[in-house]
Amino acid sequence: MNHGRRATVLGGLALSAATVVALWLLAEAVVRLFFEGAAPPVQLAYADIGETYTPSYRGLMFDPETGRSVPMRTNALGFRGPDRPEAKPDGVRRIAVLGDSMVAGLAVPEPETMCSVVEALLNADAAGTPRVVDSAGRGARDLIH
Repeated sequence: MNHGRRATVLGGLALSAATVVALWLLAEAVVRLFFEGAAPPVQLAYADIGETYTPSYRGLMFDPETGRSVPMRTNALGFRGPDRPEAKPDGVRRIAVLGDSMVAGLAVPEPETMCSVVEALLNADAAGTPRVVDSAGRGARDLIH
């Protein structure tokens, strides 16, 4: 291959590589500008119990009603909030809260959810240690009516 042909091929390869990088950067900019807070699916659908949340999820969840991204954490059972030991420790009172996504508080950070606020209020004024267990799920109103 002569020197002129080699320079043309290398120039074409460099131009192709630069085009790929530029398109990748453009796609990254579009995603960051228009899909801020986009996360993998947080909900899982089951035929027998309906929708629940991805167990042990940590990340942002975009709430279309408020137009903002909210930090989301689910426990190993797929409910919003921290993991709780299966066996109830001595001196702990548990309160299970059933409800739908409104009870789960998907539009607010975890410390502002109803369950977190109720637990904080009970802990401030109680002997023992109350634990409020968020057992809410998307569309769960059908389960409790």
